[in-house]
Parts: sequence; C-alpha cells; structure tokens
Amino acid sequence: MSQPSATIRLATRHDLLRQGYKPRAVAMASLLAQDAGKPVQDVIKMKIINGSRSKE
Repeated sequence: MSQPSATIRLATRHDLLRQGYKPRAVAMASLLAQDAGKPVQDVIKMKIINGSRSKE
C-alpha cells in the first residue's frame, strides 16, 4: 500500500528545516495542510513543544 503524499515547494521545505523543524514534522504538517486546505506554514506554526498541536 502506498503512503499518502503531499507536495510542498522545495524552497518551503528547506526554509522550514532551516528554522529548526524536524523533517518528520515538516512532512506531517504538509499532509495536514493538504487535508485542511491551508498553507503548510500556518499548520506547522500550530506545533507546540510537546509534539501536540495547539487548538485554533
């Protein structure tokens, strides 16, 4: 079975990694953003330190 894929711009991915987000966090935020119809930057900003997501 194939994994779902969400495509984000390479420049966006590199920018988020430079900001200190882990690759897995970027990948998961990308999938969530695709499902929510939001920009990945908006979704990843919801991530909080303990790994859960804030409620917005």
